[in-house]
Amino acid sequence: MRRLHWTLILLLAAVSVAAVANWRAADDLRRKNDELSAQCQALQAQLEAANAKQNSPTAAALKQQKRNAEELLRLRSEVTQLRTKAADAAKLRAENQQLRAATTAASLQNSAAGSTNAPAGGSHPRDSWAFSGYATPEATLVSAIWAMREGNPRAFLDSLSPDEAARQAKQWGDKTEADIAAKHQQDVASITGFQIMSSQNISPDEVQMNVFVAGPDKLEQVSVARSGSDWKFAGFVQPPPK
Repeated sequence: MRRLHWTLILLLAAVSVAAVANWRAADDLRRKNDELSAQCQALQAQLEAANAKQNSPTAAALKQQKRNAEELLRLRSEVTQLRTKAADAAKLRAENQQLRAATTAASLQNSAAGSTNAPAGGSHPRDSWAFSGYATPEATLVSAIWAMREGNPRAFLDSLSPDEAARQAKQWGDKTEADIAAKHQQDVASITGFQIMSSQNISPDEVQMNVFVAGPDKLEQVSVARSGSDWKFAGFVQPPPK
């Protein structure tokens, strides 16, 4: 009986030792598991921080974005200023055109009021220019400007009075016929037509005409002189010095 008692005690002791050993092993495993879990959490936090840093703009990128934004604002300001200046320029051009039109109208009215001779002649659009002979001062003027448009210096020379022809020949100098033709065509390139506003008989052999030149929109005074049975262009009349 005593032997059985000690045997049971020994078994209980052995079980207790084994239980304690197992508990310690389990506790050690729990501790290691907690440590591993903490390490995993730390690694996860480091990984998230690295990703956030990688995805966020760097300081240099932020500075470049700021510079780009400032440059964009500057360009927008310049565009606004240019648009304002363009609008002001358009307004000034319109006002200038109105002033030119008013000045031209006033000049025409003054010319018509101051003329005591023949009434205005016909209007001559550019497409209607043609050789018209030299029977009248108006026909001579049409023939002369037609010769310039066509680049025909010989026909233009034939439309001139002897004095004007000599003056033109001296002015041309050593220029070739092709050079003269090109210069004539350039001189009349912007003219869209002309109209004789009034004419004045200076003498039986000279007529002066006030001619409105469309395109440049200016008023010119020209002289036409009789040469034999024809009328020939005698040049532009210069206004008296002020």
